[in-house]
Amino acid sequence: MWHIYEDLGHDPLAVQRQPWRLAAAVDLIVELHTRAAVHPLLPEVRWRARDHGVHFFTSNLRDAIAALEALASPPRDVPPEFLASRARLLHRLRGLLEDAPRRVRVMEEVGGPDTLLHGDLWPKNVFVRTAAAGPRARLIDWDNVGAGPFSYDLSIFLYRCSAEERPLILQRYREGVERAGWRLPGNGELNLLFHTAESARCAHCVVWAAMALLNDGAEWGIGQLMEFDRWLEALRPPLPDAMLP
Repeated sequence: MWHIYEDLGHDPLAVQRQPWRLAAAVDLIVELHTRAAVHPLLPEVRWRARDHGVHFFTSNLRDAIAALEALASPPRDVPPEFLASRARLLHRLRGLLEDAPRRVRVMEEVGGPDTLLHGDLWPKNVFVRTAAAGPRARLIDWDNVGAGPFSYDLSIFLYRCSAEERPLILQRYREGVERAGWRLPGNGELNLLFHTAESARCAHCVVWAAMALLNDGAEWGIGQLMEFDRWLEALRPPLPDAMLP
């Protein structure tokens, strides 16, 4: 079997942060989301890959809570601060689950149509090259590809960009999807969508770290869970001047 690869260079968007590269990356994300929305193949994508929609949020919250509850008596020695960290994390996840009906309602009302999602849209997975027709962006590492609302992909990208870059990214994305006939909600609802997606990813990570510690006594799970406690505590809406509604 022959493999043919395109040479994308050495430096991803995480290293090369010029505005024109960032703009090209956003344009590609717009094209991906708008062209794939409500595509006939989306059910197959969801079946063969991942569902990053409402179910991803609610099921990971419930699974993370159950796993942390099972760690009330850890299977191995843990640092003294671990139990307090576990309790705080459990409290935050329970709060998110209590708020889930409101968040799900917003996802269903203004989250837009399901579309094809890259699923791991960090700037390190974006390369931008110059070409005769202008900058060309490409995405790598499609391991987490799936179907779901645009906010899942866009929140990953926004949270991994600086606060100064986020308004420009969102504005370019908004203008791009509007040309395709979409209309994004206001920043308050967007903040809730983005915060929900990031919380779901955190809960997903909690599940695997907790299960590794619970079932295998994995030492790395201890540090990971304490880190997720700090991560969720520090999580804030990504957009300025619009707190969670």
